[in-house]
Amino acid sequence: MPNQNRTFYVVSGLALSLWLVIFYQGIATAVDVWFVSEIFNHCFFVLPFCLFLIYQKRSVISVADIKPTLLPIIPLTGAVFLQLFALVGDIKILMHIATFTSLPLLIWLLVGHKVAKTLAFPLFFILFCIPVGDQLIPYLQELTTDISVPLLELTNVPIYRNGLYLDIPEGRFLVAEACSGISFLISSIVFGFAYAYVSFTSIKKRAIFVVVSVLVPILANALRVYGIVLTGHLSDMQYAVGADHLIYGGVFYTIVLFILILLGERFRDKKVAVATEQAAISQEDKTEKTLISSNYNVIPVVCFILVALGQQVWLYNISQLNKPEFILPKNIVSNNLSYQAHVNNAWAPEFKDADKEDFGVVSVPSTQINVESYIAYYNGVGGELISSEHRLYGDKQWSLIGHQNKIIAQQPFTLTELASQFGERRYLLHWYEINDKHFNSASKTKLYQAYLMLLGKNASGVKIILSVSKEYMLVDELISTTEKNLPEIRSTLYQALADK
Repeated sequence: MPNQNRTFYVVSGLALSLWLVIFYQGIATAVDVWFVSEIFNHCFFVLPFCLFLIYQKRSVISVADIKPTLLPIIPLTGAVFLQLFALVGDIKILMHIATFTSLPLLIWLLVGHKVAKTLAFPLFFILFCIPVGDQLIPYLQELTTDISVPLLELTNVPIYRNGLYLDIPEGRFLVAEACSGISFLISSIVFGFAYAYVSFTSIKKRAIFVVVSVLVPILANALRVYGIVLTGHLSDMQYAVGADHLIYGGVFYTIVLFILILLGERFRDKKVAVATEQAAISQEDKTEKTLISSNYNVIPVVCFILVALGQQVWLYNISQLNKPEFILPKNIVSNNLSYQAHVNNAWAPEFKDADKEDFGVVSVPSTQINVESYIAYYNGVGGELISSEHRLYGDKQWSLIGHQNKIIAQQPFTLTELASQFGERRYLLHWYEINDKHFNSASKTKLYQAYLMLLGKNASGVKIILSVSKEYMLVDELISTTEKNLPEIRSTLYQALADK
């Protein structure tokens, strides 16, 4: 092997090994998600498929075209420090984004513009390793319900919608997370991109097929829910009410995927590039012994190594910080509200691994106003204040009606309305606090926490929820009570934590 070629392989191996070291946590957590969640099982096939596509391109790539470039070092540096930010804040989605955007950027840095352009689609397809999309589940549940209910009404099925619960004379159905169709939608999108690339040469045809692969699973899932409820209605709940409706769904999705393939094959472009391929193979034979470059440029890889070392030094310094202790905020005020610990909250919130938490009832003296409350404290080092595992309410007993943003006492809050399977309605008014800063957005809270930790500052915070039954208090009364007594309510709940 020529020395210059050997240098390329050694340097590339070193750079990819360093990528594994820097991003191993992003890789490990992503693989965990692929294993655990059936929504992302398809991710195991993404990298092998990319390698196969790159292998297919081997005959049209001349080794003489491999010329490392410095241009990708700018976004690659951003990805490396995004990984640092994500590690500090334990933001897994950002870890995964940083991990699987850095890999194609690193390959681009190693092989240069010309080869990267040839490998553009395989490098882009690596992004489908990112396990993202499950955030769409609540919206897909709503959309599925919005489409299926009118279809049932058109076919004269008596139906009453209560949130995500669908009541018919024969029984009740819940459009649960498993009924959102998210797994089929994400798999269909990945399949749509892959099939469009290998089957069409026209950009227009590729775009149309990708759009179809997005729309078809959404409509198909709504038809599936419609069919399940209709079957339950016609069979007096003898069919489509247990495990069999999952089987029906799997069979239905298989049929839909088969229809997508048939549509694609009907309009598939003819392969007329045999002569071109033969010419490319001939070109490969002529250039396989060509030196990559008389002077292989290692500067881009050296720059990547320096960036990686800087990231690791910063991460080490942050890891040496001490765990903060819980202290009362500075703006605690004296108040005359009464507070009683009360564990059995009707809406059953669940925040895992909280360092401190307390359930209770806050009462306003000289009134009949009692508000159920929950507060959870996280020190920013152990458990996560923001986590997909947390639950505002027990989803087996309650379904979501909707969220609204509210401004109360010049601060942002989120108002959530729930419906139980027994017809009860409940309001939740909730927010986050980090070092006396007030947030109602989980993403903004998480980012602010990570920013503080990146600077080595205290990032402890709390989640506060106030709740009332709709039968007991109207939403306007809940908001006005909170606005009049917000400093006292906060002080009462923080003091309850301090006393634990």
